[in-house]
Amino acid sequence: MGTLNSALLHAAGLARMVLLSVWHGFDDGPRLARLAAEASRLRVEVALLREEARLLRGRLQSIPPARRPHFSALARLDVLALRATAGWTLAETARRFLLSADTVASWMKRLDERGRDAL
Repeated sequence: MGTLNSALLHAAGLARMVLLSVWHGFDDGPRLARLAAEASRLRVEVALLREEARLLRGRLQSIPPARRPHFSALARLDVLALRATAGWTLAETARRFLLSADTVASWMKRLDERGRDAL
């Protein structure tokens, strides 16, 4: 089984090298081909970032809520800004950052009532 797992990792690395080579081949090509290659590259990057976030959330979920690190005031404001930019609901924001929807709502209320220093 270890050989199969190793082979899968090597295949993933080779696939990445092939994609990089293909994308590089479009650098001097027609504008539409360059844009298609860039869109493809960005889709792969988004997929990788989503997988990274999934793994990090999984690791944080294994820590009891009382022991998890708290967001700083600036990070809370960043979370709220990201929520507004992405158009996430309270529940979606809470899910993404391992918070309760009540916590996000509390941050919003404090920001609205007392400004950013209240975070």
